[in-house]
Amino acid sequence: MNLITLALVLVHAAVLLGHDYAHKDLVVKLVLWQTVFAYSVIVAAPLIASGLTFTGNARAGYALLTASMLGALAFGFYHHYVLISADHVDHLPHGETQGLFRTTAELMVALEFAGAALGTLGWWRSAKPAQVD
Repeated sequence: MNLITLALVLVHAAVLLGHDYAHKDLVVKLVLWQTVFAYSVIVAAPLIASGLTFTGNARAGYALLTASMLGALAFGFYHHYVLISADHVDHLPHGETQGLFRTTAELMVALEFAGAALGTLGWWRSAKPAQVD
Protein backbone atom coordinates (compact mmCIF):
# COMPACT_ATOMS: atom_id res chain seq x y z
CA MET A 1 0.00 0.00 0.00
CA ASN A 2 2.92 2.32 0.64
CA LEU A 3 3.97 2.07 -3.03
CA ILE A 4 0.49 3.20 -4.10
CA THR A 5 0.78 6.07 -1.63
CA LEU A 6 4.17 7.02 -3.02
CA ALA A 7 2.85 6.94 -6.59
CA LEU A 8 -0.14 9.12 -5.72
CA VAL A 9 2.03 11.62 -3.85
CA LEU A 10 4.52 11.84 -6.74
CA VAL A 11 1.74 12.37 -9.30
CA HIS A 12 0.29 15.03 -6.96
CA ALA A 13 3.73 16.72 -6.80
CA ALA A 14 4.00 16.70 -10.60
CA VAL A 15 0.56 18.29 -10.93
CA LEU A 16 1.57 20.89 -8.35
CA LEU A 17 4.62 21.79 -10.44
CA GLY A 18 2.37 22.43 -13.43
CA HIS A 19 -0.03 24.45 -11.30
CA ASP A 20 2.81 26.49 -9.84
CA TYR A 21 4.08 27.21 -13.35
CA ALA A 22 0.62 28.44 -14.39
CA HIS A 23 0.37 30.58 -11.24
CA LYS A 24 3.66 32.27 -12.06
CA ASP A 25 2.91 32.66 -15.77
CA LEU A 26 -0.50 34.24 -15.09
CA VAL A 27 0.95 36.28 -12.20
CA VAL A 28 -1.57 34.89 -9.72
CA LYS A 29 0.27 35.64 -6.49
CA LEU A 30 -0.35 34.23 -3.05
CA VAL A 31 -0.04 36.25 0.14
CA LEU A 32 2.51 35.11 2.72
CA TRP A 33 0.19 32.90 4.80
CA GLN A 34 -1.07 31.18 1.63
CA THR A 35 2.49 30.54 0.46
CA VAL A 36 3.48 29.09 3.84
CA PHE A 37 0.37 26.90 3.88
CA ALA A 38 0.92 25.74 0.29
CA TYR A 39 4.55 24.76 0.74
CA SER A 40 4.15 23.17 4.17
CA VAL A 41 0.73 21.45 3.99
CA ILE A 42 0.20 20.92 0.26
CA VAL A 43 3.77 20.25 -0.92
CA ALA A 44 5.94 19.03 1.97
CA ALA A 45 3.49 17.19 4.24
CA PRO A 46 2.36 14.59 1.66
CA LEU A 47 6.01 13.86 0.75
CA ILE A 48 6.92 13.42 4.42
CA ALA A 49 3.80 11.32 4.98
CA SER A 50 4.67 9.04 2.09
CA GLY A 51 8.18 8.56 3.45
CA LEU A 52 6.80 7.66 6.87
CA THR A 53 4.70 4.86 5.36
CA PHE A 54 7.97 3.02 4.61
CA THR A 55 9.05 3.14 8.26
CA GLY A 56 7.80 1.86 11.59
CA ASN A 57 5.70 5.04 11.71
CA ALA A 58 3.40 4.06 8.84
CA ARG A 59 0.25 4.80 10.84
CA ALA A 60 1.48 8.33 11.56
CA GLY A 61 2.35 8.70 7.88
CA TYR A 62 -1.15 7.75 6.81
CA ALA A 63 -2.65 10.11 9.39
CA LEU A 64 -0.45 12.94 8.10
CA LEU A 65 -1.38 12.08 4.52
CA THR A 66 -5.08 12.25 5.37
CA ALA A 67 -4.75 15.55 7.23
CA SER A 68 -2.56 17.19 4.58
CA MET A 69 -4.72 16.07 1.67
CA LEU A 70 -7.91 17.23 3.40
CA GLY A 71 -6.24 20.57 4.15
CA ALA A 72 -5.02 20.87 0.55
CA LEU A 73 -8.44 19.94 -0.79
CA ALA A 74 -10.25 22.50 1.36
CA PHE A 75 -7.73 25.25 0.55
CA GLY A 76 -7.64 24.57 -3.18
CA PHE A 77 -11.37 24.08 -3.59
CA TYR A 78 -12.13 27.29 -1.74
CA HIS A 79 -9.59 29.41 -3.62
CA HIS A 80 -10.15 27.90 -7.07
CA TYR A 81 -13.93 27.41 -7.05
CA VAL A 82 -15.56 29.50 -4.29
CA LEU A 83 -13.70 32.73 -3.50
CA ILE A 84 -13.94 35.19 -6.38
CA SER A 85 -10.36 36.32 -7.01
CA ALA A 86 -7.60 36.04 -9.60
CA ASP A 87 -7.05 32.49 -8.23
CA HIS A 88 -10.59 31.41 -9.20
CA VAL A 89 -10.71 29.23 -12.32
CA ASP A 90 -13.39 31.44 -13.91
CA HIS A 91 -11.65 34.75 -13.12
CA LEU A 92 -8.05 34.13 -14.19
CA PRO A 93 -5.91 36.83 -15.73
CA HIS A 94 -5.43 36.48 -19.49
CA GLY A 95 -2.59 34.22 -20.55
CA GLU A 96 -1.62 31.08 -22.40
CA THR A 97 -1.58 28.91 -19.29
CA GLN A 98 -5.22 29.37 -18.27
CA GLY A 99 -5.97 25.85 -19.54
CA LEU A 100 -3.05 24.41 -17.57
CA PHE A 101 -4.22 26.26 -14.46
CA ARG A 102 -7.77 24.91 -14.79
CA THR A 103 -6.69 21.35 -15.60
CA THR A 104 -4.23 21.15 -12.72
CA ALA A 105 -6.81 22.64 -10.33
CA GLU A 106 -9.25 19.88 -11.36
CA LEU A 107 -6.59 17.18 -11.05
CA MET A 108 -5.64 18.42 -7.60
CA VAL A 109 -9.23 18.07 -6.39
CA ALA A 110 -9.32 14.46 -7.60
CA LEU A 111 -5.85 13.56 -6.31
CA GLU A 112 -6.36 15.21 -2.92
CA PHE A 113 -9.69 13.47 -2.44
CA ALA A 114 -8.06 10.16 -3.41
CA GLY A 115 -5.10 10.91 -1.14
CA ALA A 116 -7.36 11.58 1.84
CA ALA A 117 -9.24 8.33 1.18
CA LEU A 118 -6.00 6.38 0.74
CA GLY A 119 -4.57 7.90 3.92
CA THR A 120 -7.68 6.96 5.87
CA LEU A 121 -7.61 3.41 4.51
CA GLY A 122 -3.89 3.09 5.27
CA TRP A 123 -4.38 4.46 8.76
CA TRP A 124 -7.20 2.01 9.39
CA ARG A 125 -5.26 -0.97 7.97
CA SER A 126 -2.11 -0.11 9.90
CA ALA A 127 -3.84 -0.33 13.29
CA LYS A 128 -2.20 -2.86 15.54
CA PRO A 129 -4.51 -5.72 16.39
CA ALA A 130 -5.67 -5.85 19.98
CA GLN A 131 -3.68 -8.28 22.05
CA VAL A 132 -5.61 -11.15 23.55
CA ASP A 133 -4.37 -12.34 26.92
